[in-house]
Amino acid sequence: VTYAVITPRTKAVKPVRRRPDTGYIERLYREIVELSRRYGVLRRLGLSKSPEGKAVWGELKLKRCKLYRYLKDFSNKLASELVEAARLANAKIVIDYFPDDIRRELLEERLPRGLAKIYMLYIPRLVKLIESQAKWYGIPVEFRRIPSTICPVCENRLEREEDRMMKCSNCKFEADRDTIPLYWALKQTEIQRETKAGAY
Repeated sequence: VTYAVITPRTKAVKPVRRRPDTGYIERLYREIVELSRRYGVLRRLGLSKSPEGKAVWGELKLKRCKLYRYLKDFSNKLASELVEAARLANAKIVIDYFPDDIRRELLEERLPRGLAKIYMLYIPRLVKLIESQAKWYGIPVEFRRIPSTICPVCENRLEREEDRMMKCSNCKFEADRDTIPLYWALKQTEIQRETKAGAY
């Protein structure tokens, strides 16, 4: 997740990145898959109630709980951090979240199908947490599609390079794809500020 606090006083984008420990998540996921396979074999052999079967099942449940607890804790902490940042800045929260886009990006990462499903399960939960906490503090939340493949400087289509970097062949603007919506938000804020200034 990448976010930034943008107000009429903001002059430059200062992105904050929050990413779960994907290495830890993927390791737990691989262990869960292996334990599931072992338990499946034991069950087909009629040994699910054997000491070995019970031990494998117990370890499998423990690994699942660890994974889900980690993702839940990460979501709770991130939602609280983001809402607190908005509260302190007296700003509304604009979320660029559309499930089809997230699903496509996860597929581009070539994650295992089961792991992609887990991420797809917890991303909406994070969004719901942000909404509910923002509502508690009276902070407005808006869902808005913000471009990540259009240049925020000259509005030319950006070309994708390595490591999610995007570059404009026209004006040479270059940024990580995750931060481009923040530049658009800053640009829109600057336009609103100039329009308001010109009205007096």
